[in-house]
Amino acid sequence: MADDPHWWAKGTLLENCNCRLICRCHIDYRQPADHERCLGFLAAQIESGRYGDTVLDGFSAVLLTDSPQVMLEPGWTVGLCVDERADAAQRLALEAIFGGQAGSGWAVLAALGTRRLETRYLPIRLERQGRNWTLRVGGLLESVLEASKGKDKTGAIRLENIFNQIHGSVQDLAWGSSRYGEPYLHFSTERTHALSSSFSWRGP
Repeated sequence: MADDPHWWAKGTLLENCNCRLICRCHIDYRQPADHERCLGFLAAQIESGRYGDTVLDGFSAVLLTDSPQVMLEPGWTVGLCVDERADAAQRLALEAIFGGQAGSGWAVLAALGTRRLETRYLPIRLERQGRNWTLRVGGLLESVLEASKGKDKTGAIRLENIFNQIHGSVQDLAWGSSRYGEPYLHFSTERTHALSSSFSWRGP
């Protein structure tokens, strides 16, 4: 891959953290989270994308996060999990995007990371069942996102026209229940803040 290749990616982005619905940090990083540490993940499923000449179609990545109560402050611990099916070039591309080196909104998040754990290459299984999602990352993370129901009892409750560095401008709210554990980063949620959106990223 050439230095600083042009790249783009489109797909679905999910998140779950230990805040109550709705997480105030999601709307504005200057707002305090519900707990002393905000714990959770961001999971991306790339439907189509290119990093230079490298094809990214069908690959997933999950960023695990442990951030201060005011997320705009530095002091994050982050761990990246990349789809083990990716070859060497695809792994480099995915790490560059989600690690912030390729620019876009991920560079903003990367600037807050004080401690970065070693990237893991694991089987990532992200499936949609109706409007609900299930996520499994190796034997480390299991998550279920149950879509919220709006007034009509069928459609999702949505956030619209919100400025967010990495999510799309329309986000479907959900309830998230997740389990993740390792010596340096672990969390457990039960029907807490979660959402999904369609993303479109581009750089540099």
